[in-house]
Amino acid sequence: MHKRALIVIDVQKGFSQHDLEGKRNNPACEENVGTLISAFRSANQPIVFVKHNSNSPTSVLRPGQVGNDFKDVITGTPDLLVTKSVNSAF
Repeated sequence: MHKRALIVIDVQKGFSQHDLEGKRNNPACEENVGTLISAFRSANQPIVFVKHNSNSPTSVLRPGQVGNDFKDVITGTPDLLVTKSVNSAF
């Protein structure tokens, strides 16, 4: 059986501040992420959440700040939680 994994990267509240700057090119992003999470859970496929934990003392993405929290569409417990403090998950 082939296994796939869903990797959900940086879907955090702090990134919403960038939505205010102009029209998004992906307005259905969160809805699509929620649909994918549901589908992968239904298929019993692994899900990985990647979270940006900024080291900058003024960042909304530093741990303990509301902006560091996942957006509401990110529900449940992942099979793996990866945290990072750099711009790329790869």
